Amino acid sequence: MFQEYNDENPFKFEDDLSKTDLGDVTVRLPGVDLRLITVKQSARMSRVDVVAGTDSWSDLQPRLPYPLSHPELVILEDRNGREVLVLRDFSQLLDESKEVLEKAVRSNTYILEVKAVEKIAIKGDELEWYLETRDGKAVVNTRGRRNVIMIDHRVILVDPYDNLSEIDLKKMDKNSVKILNRTI
Repeated sequence: MFQEYNDENPFKFEDDLSKTDLGDVTVRLPGVDLRLITVKQSARMSRVDVVAGTDSWSDLQPRLPYPLSHPELVILEDRNGREVLVLRDFSQLLDESKEVLEKAVRSNTYILEVKAVEKIAIKGDELEWYLETRDGKAVVNTRGRRNVIMIDHRVILVDPYDNLSEIDLKKMDKNSVKILNRTI
């Protein structure tokens, strides 16, 4: 059922492959340089139109298969949910295309971006997080320590409804880091 990887990165892609096998998942990689791919806004904010060389697709929905561990990897699916294209690092797109794709990804995969931690209230097994986000103030509840996840320099909060909040420790002020160090 599970494939074992001995000191190998299963997400390492070769530049010259048109397909890379990831077990049960087949990934279609573009045959052109990512800087030559053009991404345009579709009729809906959550969808995009893509031109890659002589190929073009319309009304594709971008999806992040690994939003926490590999947020740069984007899968583009058609209306039927079929995988059409995978961009292994969409940050290499030209600025205009990258901006359009980021907006569509954000509308499809919402992760609350935290700017500051105001306080953390401990209520039994539940933590109540008072946060400042780019969308304003928010209160996020987590149950148990397993829903507070450290990944590199980020703290991921998972609320009881499986909504995600991301705290980037590199972007936090000293007071927020002090509050986090006391609690987690």
